[in-house]
Amino acid sequence: MKRSRSTLLIFLIGASVSPPTLAEQLPVRLYTVADGLPSDRINTLYSDSLGYLWIGTGDGLSRYDGHRFVNYDERDGLPGPIVRAVLETRDGEFWVGTDHALCRFNPKPALLFEGKTAPRFTCRAIGSKQLRPSPEKLLEGRGGRLWIGSDAGLFLLDRSAVRAGGFTQEPVAQTLPLPPAGVTALAEDAQGGLWVGTGLGLAHRLPSGESTPVVLYGDQPLQQVFDLLVDRRGRIWIATTRGLFSVALPLPAAIADRKRVVLEDLAREPAATGVREYRKRDGSTSFNGFLLEDSRGVVRFL
Repeated sequence: MKRSRSTLLIFLIGASVSPPTLAEQLPVRLYTVADGLPSDRINTLYSDSLGYLWIGTGDGLSRYDGHRFVNYDERDGLPGPIVRAVLETRDGEFWVGTDHALCRFNPKPALLFEGKTAPRFTCRAIGSKQLRPSPEKLLEGRGGRLWIGSDAGLFLLDRSAVRAGGFTQEPVAQTLPLPPAGVTALAEDAQGGLWVGTGLGLAHRLPSGESTPVVLYGDQPLQQVFDLLVDRRGRIWIATTRGLFSVALPLPAAIADRKRVVLEDLAREPAATGVREYRKRDGSTSFNGFLLEDSRGVVRFL
């Protein structure tokens, strides 16, 4: 389920999410190719540990330092122009999801000969020769494992097994009750549970490996999940086609043990369940965008 923006609106001071509705819209600035972006087609935004903003576009990868854009494309080793995902791991590695390949970014490429340097990106296709998924969501889990959400399901890369010339990978889509659609969002909670958003719903994988689907709305259970975020308070935020949920984790045992969890129902008693539902002030319900948490712990919807 591919998603992009025709232009980049960087919310320097964005619209914060606070009960019971979204806070007022504050000033924004529009950036385009005229400002140095490689493309006006934006696929993903990622803020790294140093405060740089990485922007995956339809014509390469860009890094913004608050003043200028530094761009990377096929001349730097990317296998194609489209960049769909960016991730910085806890040990400082950068991974980039492109059409049909997963790439590791080399910030200081080795010097080869005659002044030439090695490519900045080392790339490898995931899946099989018959199936070439596009990595669209990347998440580092416990133990340094790299979860890869793609248009063909969910994959797992064990980075401890990385060796010269390649890496091992394990397709795990069959272990989750995923609807027949691509992975649109990934998040891991403090308990080690993996939350998987798709074009048709949400699934929760426990650390034990057991999985359960999470129903968003009882009257229309198949709802697209646009983004997921676990904030520093341990809540998971779920942006969907019909609204925005926040869920305090872990769920009470009486709720977690249910065979069918419906967030819409739980949100009617937020004090007891820890589940809240939000709407926009203009009355619209679709939260098609990105969730970010700022340095003050405020969750913002872009």
